[in-house]
Amino acid sequence: MDYRISKLYNTNIDKRTTLLDTMTTSTSSTPTGASCWICLEEGPDEEGKPLIRNCFCRGQSGFSHVSCIIKYAQKKTLQLDESKTVSGDYMLGGPHWQPWKTCPNCNQDYNSELLLELAESYLSFTKRKCTI
Repeated sequence: MDYRISKLYNTNIDKRTTLLDTMTTSTSSTPTGASCWICLEEGPDEEGKPLIRNCFCRGQSGFSHVSCIIKYAQKKTLQLDESKTVSGDYMLGGPHWQPWKTCPNCNQDYNSELLLELAESYLSFTKRKCTI
């Protein structure tokens, strides 16, 4: 497991709060007209979770819904499988992990609770994928 993820996961695991409790960007601090760069929608997603930004993107760029990042990363992972340019190695740190950990716009790795939430989603996704 990637050292940063392992450290985040093992630190205060019993007291860990969700991404929405610690990493959300409220609509009052989201610039007017900001939208998710993936779905292009303004405001919260279908589950009511607000736009967040956890990278070097600035201005109105880089905002996204966590659910959209997960869908985007799943699609990119499946495209890697279909291209057969990489092996089916789903280890953290491998090419399949890249779209889950890095903003494709500014190329900065996500961090903190967002990285942890994406890592948990990645592991869940790969478990389902590998058992099919």
